[in-house]
Amino acid sequence: MAETIHIETTKQYELNKLYANIGDYKGVFACVEIENRPADYLTTFEVVWRHK
Repeated sequence: MAETIHIETTKQYELNKLYANIGDYKGVFACVEIENRPADYLTTFEVVWRHK
């Protein structure tokens, strides 16, 4: 199973799009799920490559 990270954010990301360096996480991440909440979004990213 792929490694995932979850972040709470007010920025809206797009599903199935790659992003580099999300918050404190360094690497490349694919947005795989977005949960709309009243004040923000809970966004799930699958780790494509992560700088360790």
